[in-house]
Amino acid sequence: TQSTWGILEQLMALQALQALEQSKLKKFLQENIYLVAGASSISLLYSLLVKTKKEAKQNASNEAVKKLTFDKDGHIVRSSLSAHLGALMGSCPDQLFCWNSYRTITHFTKGGWGDVDLASKYMFDIRSSPTPILNVRWETEWQTLTLSGSLAAEAKTKQITVLYRDGYFDCPAIARSKRSEQPFESLLPESSRVGHFRFIIPSSALCEGEDLPSRDTHVSVVTTASGMEGYEWRQTNLSLPLAVLRGVGTVLLENPFYGKRRCPSATDVPAGYVNSVADLLTLGMTTMDEVCGLLVWLHAQGFHILGTAGASMGALTSTAAAAMSTVKCTNAAFLPAHSVNAIWCFSTFRDVINFKVLAKAKNLPHEDDAFDLFDALLDPTDVRTYKPLQYSHTVKLVAAMDDAYVPAASTQLLHEYWVGSEVRWVPGGHVSGFLFYASDFAHAIADSLEAFKQARSEAQHTPNQPQQQPQQQPQQ
Repeated sequence: TQSTWGILEQLMALQALQALEQSKLKKFLQENIYLVAGASSISLLYSLLVKTKKEAKQNASNEAVKKLTFDKDGHIVRSSLSAHLGALMGSCPDQLFCWNSYRTITHFTKGGWGDVDLASKYMFDIRSSPTPILNVRWETEWQTLTLSGSLAAEAKTKQITVLYRDGYFDCPAIARSKRSEQPFESLLPESSRVGHFRFIIPSSALCEGEDLPSRDTHVSVVTTASGMEGYEWRQTNLSLPLAVLRGVGTVLLENPFYGKRRCPSATDVPAGYVNSVADLLTLGMTTMDEVCGLLVWLHAQGFHILGTAGASMGALTSTAAAAMSTVKCTNAAFLPAHSVNAIWCFSTFRDVINFKVLAKAKNLPHEDDAFDLFDALLDPTDVRTYKPLQYSHTVKLVAAMDDAYVPAASTQLLHEYWVGSEVRWVPGGHVSGFLFYASDFAHAIADSLEAFKQARSEAQHTPNQPQQQPQQQPQQ
């Protein structure tokens, strides 16, 4: 067995070496083959080299053009040994990251199920009634963000700076509690009952004496990924490039339970850790509700070219929010799944859930019974249970070919349900996607907004034209 793995490791290394033209580096790697033969290190090396990265993206695009087939776990079936080894290299960092992050802690060990009955009623209320109007207030005036590297040079050439302003609002769960006479707000810690966001724009969009940027500015509401607290990653990788290179504004929403909204008593809990099943449901549905509220607020201020966006967990909340929203908008999603079930029940993430604790808490005879109940509770998160977007053909999805957290088949289901949407496949897995392909996501956000603008313009100039009916109806 060890000999077999040794051969496989060398094959993985040689696959990467074939794409390298730097002779010194190639010679070093050949002489030190076992130092770099591990799948994760080769995957990172493969992506770090710009030329190789372009070739890998082209290979992913070429493969996606063919009709994709999937195995029983939802992963893309590969037809050659080299492609199969490439898939191993792509997903290995995901497996290692998951193992390293949760080897000493599993989800729901302390909190168990929580109040899932109330959380389920909360989900139904959000899906069946409009989002309460948000009372947005400002924490700061417009301030300048610091740029660096090539982005700073580009901004200097264009003679623009990037501005930001922080705001806050009362979480709509409070208004829902009063309206329905259900204690929905009790599902949230007190620190999460105030929503926080950051509005980032190019300075060229802000007219003198105005409180908000030009209403012609394209704006996307961006949710965060699991475990990412604060604005830093989204600000650096998405908002700044979008503002400087594409003139796009972004509203970065802080998720409940995260960052400023984290419970003070949970300071020792790792970011992204969910205490109970009810917390998981509440986090997702509240985020969706707040995104819808921000879209309504932006529309009321006069913005019309609007979209939602998010990565990983944020991709799921942003797609569902776009589907729920009463405001016409588009969506761009990075590493998206069609439902929470796909990630938490049918991927590597299943291994970080303590189903033994959950079974015991409900007096269930077996862990599989706890899994079935957990799976059923997540069913309402399936985007296919929402009405398809009116402008689904403007949606841009960026997905990883070998994602161990989001099965490729799950992204394909979302793509097929949103008729006309575009999937841009990139090589590698979930972790390498964040490391190397954030710029692809930024461009997808801008492209989706541009396509949405064009689609709205065409609709306005073609009167008496019957709207195209979606090919699918929402699943019950």
